[in-house]
Amino acid sequence: MPQDAITLSKLALELNGILQGAKVNKITQPSAEEIIMGVYLGGKSAKLAICANASFSRVGFTERERKNPAVPPAFCMLLRKHLASASILSVEAIKSERIIKITFDAKNDFLESVNKQMYCEVMGKYSNVIFCENDVILGSMKTSPLELEKDRVILAGAKYALPKPQEKTYAYDKESCLQTLLNFNGGNLDEYIFNNLKGFAPSTAKECAYTFYNKTLFETNLPKVEEF
Repeated sequence: MPQDAITLSKLALELNGILQGAKVNKITQPSAEEIIMGVYLGGKSAKLAICANASFSRVGFTERERKNPAVPPAFCMLLRKHLASASILSVEAIKSERIIKITFDAKNDFLESVNKQMYCEVMGKYSNVIFCENDVILGSMKTSPLELEKDRVILAGAKYALPKPQEKTYAYDKESCLQTLLNFNGGNLDEYIFNNLKGFAPSTAKECAYTFYNKTLFETNLPKVEEF
């Protein structure tokens, strides 16, 4: 399954329908790049896996049992501190970005209700999990020296910022998207879609091109596309 913005938006909708109101009752970190969040809702328990591995980044449920280290990593301890007995308010996808945002209703040091956010960036080798309060970073699964952060700062105390936007057409803007497609002058349609519209993985762009060509086969003289 492609991990592009389109797929993740559908995934977020499904997770939101299941997880709204769920209580966080356990957090573990079996590896440096994966968090397992135990949740409880409607008399049932489930485990939400959030992985930032370059090859297997994902957000979804798991039933797999994992062995945890004797000493929990620092990021795991941070999440336990801030999300003990928290409830999930919403799960949403950032439009045209490969990012799922989980918003929690949690408590601060004064036991006041506050919103806290977990940004799950499903971006291949750039994947990360960033935990915030009011969009101020409290910690992240992966960190890097300040001098290496050219476009964004991912350090505790910094304001969370989205990745630098690509110079592509916003796929959810119907008029701009249509105009971009009308500008297609021939060649590989799938490559054109991937290079010019935000939110498409190469495989998704190929599927769109395949569907377009075969749908219009009997209405135009376009050659049939068997496969890309």
